Order: sequence, then C-alpha cells, then structure tokens
Amino acid sequence: MILYLSMVHEFIASKGYKITKIEGKDQHFETLRVGTQQIDGPEILSLIRQDDTSVCFRCQGSFFILYGISLEEVCGLAVEACQFYDHWEKKLITGVWNNPDFQNLIDISEEVFQNPMLITNWQGKVLGYTKKYADAPLRDFWKDIVKNGMLPISCLRNLRASSYHQILTLENEATLLDFRELHYRCILGLVHVNHEIALHFQIIEYSKPLTDTDVKLAHTLLEVLQKAYRENQPESGETASCLFSQLLNKEAVDQKRLDWILASLGWNTPDINYYLVYFELMDGRGNAKSLVAQIGRYIPGCKMIYWNDHIIMLLSEPLLEKSKKEILYISQNLKLRCGVSLPFKDWNHLAVYLDQAKSALSYAPDGDLICLCLDYSWNCLLEHLKETTASMQLIHPAIGILSAYDKENDTELARTLFYYLRCERNTTLAAEELYIHRNTLQYRIHRINSLIHVNLDNADVRSHLMVSYLLLQ
Repeated sequence: MILYLSMVHEFIASKGYKITKIEGKDQHFETLRVGTQQIDGPEILSLIRQDDTSVCFRCQGSFFILYGISLEEVCGLAVEACQFYDHWEKKLITGVWNNPDFQNLIDISEEVFQNPMLITNWQGKVLGYTKKYADAPLRDFWKDIVKNGMLPISCLRNLRASSYHQILTLENEATLLDFRELHYRCILGLVHVNHEIALHFQIIEYSKPLTDTDVKLAHTLLEVLQKAYRENQPESGETASCLFSQLLNKEAVDQKRLDWILASLGWNTPDINYYLVYFELMDGRGNAKSLVAQIGRYIPGCKMIYWNDHIIMLLSEPLLEKSKKEILYISQNLKLRCGVSLPFKDWNHLAVYLDQAKSALSYAPDGDLICLCLDYSWNCLLEHLKETTASMQLIHPAIGILSAYDKENDTELARTLFYYLRCERNTTLAAEELYIHRNTLQYRIHRINSLIHVNLDNADVRSHLMVSYLLLQ
C-alpha cells in the first residue's frame, strides 16, 4: 500500500511519545533511510539524528521531530509502523480471496480505525458493523443497526441534505465529513459499480478523533470492498437500473426499495420535479449501449439507463435547466435527437413519461434536436384519447351538421367555425386567417348559429368543438 508521513506520525503518537506536528504537506514514501545528515529525495523517508534526544523524520521537504528516544529505537518504531499498515493490507486481501465476507473485513480493520464502522448495501441492509461497540451510546441510527440490521433511510437523507451533497456523488472515494448542525462527524465512502451506489461505508468518530490518515486508510479499505462486492455476486435487481427497468416494464416495485434508490441518488426532495429524456439515433445506426456511458459522463448527477435498446436519462428539473447546453452539444456531436417528458414526481408511472418523450419526438419537426412534450401536449393528449376511446363517438354533432350543409351547398361553414374558435372568437383575426372580409365572416357566423343551435358563449361547448376538430384532423 502507499505509505504516508502522517501514518508514521500517527502510529508513533499513539504510543505516547513526545512528538511535534507535521510541518509542510503530507508526503508518501517507499524507502526508509537512517543517518546523521540530511537525505532528502523523492519517495524517501529520512530519519536524521539531530542530537542525543531528538530525531527528525523528513520526507520531500515535510518533517516532524520526535524527542526523548534513541535513533535505534526510532528506527524500530518506523519499521513497526510500516509493517503494521502493510500487514493490515495483506490481511484484507487474504480475507477477500479466502472469505469475501463484509463482517470479516470489519473485524480485520477494527484495530486500525479504533472507531465504530458499518457497511450497508444501497437498500440500507447492514452487511457488517463493529461488534465491539454494539452497546455503545452512539447516534440513534446505531441502535437500529444493532437491533434490526438496517440503516434508517433518514441517515442517508440527512447526508444528502447537507452541504456535502456534491461529495456524496464521488465514486469509490472516502471523505471526512463534519456535520456540525447534526453533531455528526464521520468518514463516508461509497462504492460505485457501473456508476451506481453498491455499498455505503461509514467510520464514526467515537473512540478517537478521525484524521486525514484515517481517510487515506479508508481508501485502501474501499478498494478491498470493491473486490469483495464482485466476489459476493449480488442478487439480480439490486441496482437502480434494474429497478427503473421494472418501472418501465410497468411492473410493481417495493416502495422501500424505490425510496432507498431515490435517496441514494439525492432525489428525495418533495418540491422538485423530474424529467425523463429519451434519445433517438438520427441515422438509426450506432451502438446505443455504448452511448449510455458517453452521455452520462457529460452530465454528472443524471441517471442513465439502457432499456430494450433505448437510451434513457433521468434527471431533476434544476439539473435539466442547467444542462440544456450540454444536452444540445451531445445531440449535435453524437447525432441524436431527444424527447423530454412532462415534469413528474410519481415514479410509479415511468412508462407513461417514456411515451410522452417518444411522442414529443414524433410530433416535432425533424430539425429539432431537443423536443419538449410540453410543446406538443395537445397532440399527445389527443393520441392517447384515440387509443383509449372510440374517438369518433365523441365528435360534437354540430360539426357533422355543418359538414353536411357544406357538401350540399358548396360552402365552408365547418372550416369557418374552426378558425373562429381557434382565434378565440376574434372576428378580425379569424377573417385574416380565412382571407375573407370581416362582414363575410359575421354573416357566416350568423348562419352557423342558425344551423347548429349551440351556445358558443359556453367554454365547455367551445372546448368540445375544438377537441372534435383536432380528433378529425
């Protein structure tokens, strides 16, 4: 493993020796050297005897001083520190290959971190925790972990609601978080597989302060957890993509699983809407599956899904507004068009929103690269009406009366009424649309009223007539 000056410093300090703070940046090293003169080279930790009671640890310009101990004893401590961390890493690797059990990895790491630890999957199911602290008076969620083997979803929501929200999106990294408003300090690590959270890992400050050294060591543990996750072969359906695919297939999903997925993505804010974006290859050629990963890299924070050879993006309304330029750039460079659904909050009707996005593409002009369903909602509504009802039975009888009269008398009363209603009964605009004099229009309207005997002042009647015209078109 990569060793740092801070690791040696912390190991020696834990033994109770008199030691100064590290001056300069923390540096990594591969070689130990001992002498009475300064030896300062890349990746070298030099132990320099200054006098009978002090030894300087120097690495690439950074240093700390240890007092009250001989050089020979200092060498022993430095070697012991390196061996301690190296031995721990070897035990982790051996543990993964012999028994890829998450509880076993927690047990192996207990002496290194000396603080309560836990590992859960994305659904909050506890895969391992530090048994030594089972009865410790920790935070409330620790009781749930010990008693029920579950991490409450409120814990993840609190992390998402904090100022560290962006840190939570980092993949396969460990970060020291200080939530002063929640009186909570921890090291958080998220193991991602295919850009989806697979494991949630925490080290909670309790026995001793958490340091940058602990964060570096947590990175080592996270690398091992990735290997353990692959060895454990999780059950099918344990990813966000699988769950969203079930929704697209109109299958019922467990609400708790859905809540955990949304919380892990940070999509648990009740007053925010979401969108489904459907991408279509303009020339009908290309590898849709490979494009999913490419598009996802352009817009961090979205969720890309490959479903039934479809390229689908899910994202929040604020992110959509922020990313419109990126989506246009993607569409132009990858030769794609995209349809955008209406805003939604109900995830159980995801298949409906996909249909909306597809419909927007079908109604929009071919040159439009970003097609909003909102711009074609009337068309979508009418299409849905045609598919679900015997639409011809809904046509207002007045249109049939006018069409029959036009056919018999070679007039255009049915067309006149359509433009009159579309122009919201503004006779000047309607006359311009029909290329007739305003007086001619008024005569036609008088004749229409005498034939159909309906109240055009009634908004419901006007709406019924307009829907009837659009269905006929």
